This record gives sequence, structure tokens and C-alpha cells, in this order.
Amino acid sequence: MKGGRIKNIIPWLLIAVQLCLLVFFAFNRLVDGDEGFYLSAAREVAEGQTLYADFFYPQMPYLPHIFSVFAGKGFTTLYLTRLASVLMGLLTTGIFYLILKRLTTDKVTINFILALYVFSGMIISWHSVAKTFAWTDLFLIGTFYCLVSFVRSPRLWHPVVAGVLMALAVNTRLVFVPLVVLFLIPFIVVSGRKWGKYALAYIVPMIITAIPGIIYLLRDTRRFMFDNLYFHFMRNPGVEFPQSYYQKLFVIGKLLVNPQIMLLLILVVGAYLYGRKVHANSAGGSIFTSPAGIAGITAGVITIVYFLPNPVLQQYFVQAIPFALIVSVKGVEHYLSAIRRGMAGAFKSKLPAIVTAVYILGIIPYFVVFVGAVREFDGHTDIGNMTRICAAINEYPGDDPILAELPMVSVLANKPVVKGVEFLGFEYPLPLDDSEQRYFRLVLNEDLKRILDNKEVSYYIVVNDPPDELVASTEANYQLQGTYERFKVYRRKS
Repeated sequence: MKGGRIKNIIPWLLIAVQLCLLVFFAFNRLVDGDEGFYLSAAREVAEGQTLYADFFYPQMPYLPHIFSVFAGKGFTTLYLTRLASVLMGLLTTGIFYLILKRLTTDKVTINFILALYVFSGMIISWHSVAKTFAWTDLFLIGTFYCLVSFVRSPRLWHPVVAGVLMALAVNTRLVFVPLVVLFLIPFIVVSGRKWGKYALAYIVPMIITAIPGIIYLLRDTRRFMFDNLYFHFMRNPGVEFPQSYYQKLFVIGKLLVNPQIMLLLILVVGAYLYGRKVHANSAGGSIFTSPAGIAGITAGVITIVYFLPNPVLQQYFVQAIPFALIVSVKGVEHYLSAIRRGMAGAFKSKLPAIVTAVYILGIIPYFVVFVGAVREFDGHTDIGNMTRICAAINEYPGDDPILAELPMVSVLANKPVVKGVEFLGFEYPLPLDDSEQRYFRLVLNEDLKRILDNKEVSYYIVVNDPPDELVASTEANYQLQGTYERFKVYRRKS
């Protein structure tokens, strides 16, 4: 009886631990460069600007509108949006736990899989920032929960809610468009002759929820498509075949040497093969009526889609983790059952405890990298350094705009920017001519030179040094006020 109570308490303890980890990272993690992009877009939306038409923004439209509620409060904006992401991350964990309970009644299996999710360094690192990951993970895992529930006991509300959540996921991050069709298939397969009814119950709410995004698409199609799609295939200028493939292989290599990712892959493959062996003589069914089958395809689609952009980043693959873990549930359950029945050797009996211990220790590098900011290219964006920069900028009061290469500076200092440099304060090297760059609301060095020559901004903040084309204008009109790690802050001469 006592052991049963402990097993019931463990999930809540794990979720409490995750809350502590996420909140700690939210207040101490270094500022991610993309956070500045999302929060500057939110600020512009809050001030009445229109995404894509008025300024460049390379993601789908919903998140800036959500974050706009918190805009205009400097560091408070950063912390509030991060805590909002933490809340989304916790909700994702709660739904993930409910899915595990639907897939197995074995509490040891549930606690083991949940622990691997809770102590995932990638989950902690990317669900504690003001970015899309926590939000889209919630929408996707919520959709999957509706699918699992529908497979077990079809109800009309399952496809309705799934359609709404899928629309929210796609309108936050475009890469999930393939999952729209993938998640429709189980509703059709399971519902039999009523497939039309349930397909419409999925599609119609999805379209209604997506109407604001559709309006953006129709109102400014060229900019919408460039910002959300084409830009992501050219944002690593000069890196073409075969270098782009080497970069992707390099990312794969970094993922495979990550102890947590390596253990997770071994677990998924091993659990899948073990489960197949146990069920070798059982009757098969459609992969689209199996939660593990749907989860496996989902993880595969997410992984494949995220290898398409140029460049590929490790952080993308955090979104495959919950689905990969779901694939392993039945295999883990059978393995743990064999251990309890005494059908495993001494080493195999200790293996789950060893894996758990090594996996939990694997979270330490994430503290070192994202809180300790030990990498040379990260240290300048830690919370302490960003606080010092903003304090220096706000030393002289006034509402004059500033020019910063990275938008996070103006967001955290709560300073206005010059129209046309909302997203970036430097010329982004793209295979576009000047007229095309201006059309897509991207700034050019000649525009920046004009701003500096006219002393339109009170401060000019750069990483390392001003571009060669802007050195003369900077030296003539601004003086170096201070150096903060890699940041240099120039103040307008009187």
C-alpha cells in the first residue's frame, strides 16, 4: 500500500521538479538571440504595426500577438514572456502524463518515461525562453492527446479540439503543415463510414482558427511567403551544396554525442525492437490506429522537416522528444515487467536505474552552457551583461531611438527604434538585390549610414565592431561609451 502511494506521488514530484528547473532557467538563462526578434515583433504589433507589411518577421503571426500583451516593459517583458512559456511547458508535461496513463497502467513505466521527459536538458532549455517551442509543443501534444482519446473512444469533440490546436501550431510555426494531413488520417481510419463527419469536425475548426493567418497570407502574399518560407532556405548565405549538407551532418554528430540524446535514441530503438519481439505472434493493426505508430511517424516527420532549413540548429529537435518517448512506452513496460518476474539477468535488472542516473546527470551540461554561458560566443548575452548594457543606455533619460545590431537591446532597455530597423540593425547578406531587400523590410548599410550621419539615434550598439562601411560615420558622430563583453556602446556626440 505504501509503495503504491509513493508511485502515485512521484509524477507530481517530477512535475514540481520541472517547474523549479524551468523557473530557474527563465530567470537565469542567457538571452537567446531569437528572443529579441520575437519580443521586438511583439512590441511593434502592440504599437499598431502590421507583421510582414511594416517590418520583417520570419515566423508565423500568432506568437507576436500573444506576446504583445507583455510588450513595452523592458526586462519585465522578457521575464513575463518566459514565464508564459514555462506555463505552456508545464501544461505540455501534464498532457504528456495523461497520454502515458492512457497508454499503460504500469505506474513504474509511467514514472520512468515521465522522468526522462522532465529531466531532458533540451526541454528545460527551450521551454524556458520567449520562443515558439513551448507553445507549439503544447499545441502538438494536445492534438496528439485528442488523437489517442479518439482511437480509444471516438467523440466528436476530439477532432474539433485537435483541429483548433493544429491551426494554432501551424500559425505559430509553419513547419508543422505536414502534420495537418498526418493527424487527419487517424480520424478517417478509426471512424469508418462516418469518416466525412469527423474529417469535417477536424478541418472546419482548423480553418476558422487559422483565419487571421489566412488574412495575412492573402493581404501580403509575397512578403508572407518570403518571411515564413523562402528566407529559411537562404539565411545561411554562401553556404550551398555540399557545405550545407556538411553542416547538417555536423549537427547530427553533435546530437549523437549528447549523452541524453544518445540514451534516448538507444531507448527508443531498444524498446521498439523489444516490443516487436514480445508481440511477434500477435495480430497486427493499422499504424494509424496505434498511438505508438502515430507518435513514431510524428517524430520522424518533425525530424525530417527540421533538416530542410539552411542552417539546421540543434534546438529544433526538442519537438520530437515527447513523441519519441511515447514510441518507447510498450517496450519499456514489457521490459520492466520481465524484470519484476525475474526473467532478466542481474545487469538487465539494474539497467533502468543506471540509464535514469546517467540521463539525469546529462542535464548538467545544459546548466554549464545556458546558465554559466561558458562558450565564447554566448557570454555577451547573459542576463548580467545585458543588464549592464541597458543600465548604461538608460543613464541618460530621453525617448530618442537607439540603433542596435540585435533587437534584444532595444527591447530590454525599453527604447524605441528607427522605423525600418525593427528586426535587425545590420545588413543581412542575402542573395537579393537592394530593391528586393528593401521590399522585404530588410535594412541596408547605406540606410544605417544615413541614420548615423544624421545622428538620428542616441546610441549605436554593435557586436564586436561596426561594419567597415560604417566605421567613418560612427567615429565622426559617436563616441565609445563602454565595452561590455562583445558589445560596444557608442553614444551620440553633442
